[in-house]
Order: sequence, then C-alpha cells, then structure tokens
Amino acid sequence: MHQQREAEHHKVTHVTSVRPPDRRLENRQNSPGSSAFRLPATLRALRHRNFQLFFGGQLISLVGTWMQNVAQAWLVYRLTGSSLLLGSVGFAGQIPLLLASPLGGIVADRFQRQKVVISTQAL
Repeated sequence: MHQQREAEHHKVTHVTSVRPPDRRLENRQNSPGSSAFRLPATLRALRHRNFQLFFGGQLISLVGTWMQNVAQAWLVYRLTGSSLLLGSVGFAGQIPLLLASPLGGIVADRFQRQKVVISTQAL
C-alpha cells in the first residue's frame, strides 16, 4: 500500500486548462461608434478633433510651401535657362536657415523649453 501511494505521488499528470477568450475586448472593439481596427501608437493623437484640424492645416501649409518653391525654381529656369542661377536661387532660400540654426541652438540650450515654445509660437 505504501508503494502504491508512492507510485501515485510520483505519477506525472499533465493537465492543461483552456481559458475562454476575453469577450470584453471583442465587445469594446466592435461596439457602435468605435472603429474595427486600432490605430498604432504613433497615430493615437489623431483620435482628437483638435489635433486632426492642426495636422490637416499643417499638411495643407506644407504642400503650399513646396508648390511655391517648385514654381519659383521652375520660373527662374524658364526665364533664364541657367542651371547656375537655379542653384543660386535654391541656395539663397537656405541662407535664413543657415543663419538662424546656430542662434536657435543657443536659445534652446540656455532657456527653459516651455518659455521658448511659448515665445516662438507668439511670433
């Protein structure tokens, strides 16, 4: 009898339990008013209406800026036919960036971030 208990004690039984799927997640994802897919973490801000408006406005502004740059370069090349003048116009467009970048780095290093952001947005 003692050997039988010992044999039962050493007997290996493998029991797997199967958990039912969590229905709360399915209900939340497929509920009315929610989309069937989740946005990646990088696009979570697009759930907010104000950010959607901001992002759309920035997109339109950026497209307009690039259209102006291309049209200006095209006009210079069409009027002059000179690739040297075309390159000069492209370089001249970068001069403000070349001058302002070191100054911006100094300001970013020396002042509080919140004050810098507020002052630049006020300009």
